[in-house]
Amino acid sequence: MEGESTNTSQVERAIQGDYQFSPLEAFSRGRELTEGSKWPLNKALAIAFVVLIVVYGVFVGFPNSLITANPDSSLYLVLGLLGQLIYSAAMLPINTSFTLIGAKRAAGGDIDQAMLWAYFPKTLKLLGTYILIAIAVVVGLMLLIIPGIYLAFSYTFALVLVADKDLGVWEAMETSRKAISKRWFSFAGLLLLLGLVNLLAIIPLGIGLIWSIPWTIITMGEVYRNMFGYEA
Repeated sequence: MEGESTNTSQVERAIQGDYQFSPLEAFSRGRELTEGSKWPLNKALAIAFVVLIVVYGVFVGFPNSLITANPDSSLYLVLGLLGQLIYSAAMLPINTSFTLIGAKRAAGGDIDQAMLWAYFPKTLKLLGTYILIAIAVVVGLMLLIIPGIYLAFSYTFALVLVADKDLGVWEAMETSRKAISKRWFSFAGLLLLLGLVNLLAIIPLGIGLIWSIPWTIITMGEVYRNMFGYEA
């Protein structure tokens, strides 16, 4: 009960903007924490990549080939949509787990590859959150673009809050939006900085991604931990 109360109070403080956040400090801290973590984190990334490639090939690639060969078949179109849904259901828990893997490392824990599968019981909530975020961002982009950009950044931690804090779909979205909005420009600056680092890492045949992706994951985990709290 005490741990649950602590998590709740931390979330409430985040909504009020009562947290420490500096883009450059988070960026630097992420780099420091990456030392000694690259190999286990890259191993987890490789496992996730292989699993998702197989799922994509079976449930998306194969139905798409059937649709191409039979463009007038409504059955294959339905299979294609179902395949996309299954792929998203596999992708979301795995992708979400990486921020929490980074948060655990930031909290002093080790890289835990078992966390890749820990959030599959929340797949439906994650899928519902993802769909609602996509709708909100698209509508926002249609309304002079700027609202869509604002929401895209503001909902960054919505899926993570569903997985970690077990918040409801709308509650997670609003919690993420309200907390990030208190430091929106700083947060957007950090995301753009991380994006630039990964872009530069691609240039030498993508070899730099071995360093930049773990750096990005742990940095985002550090930011999440500072905002909403996380205990290893």
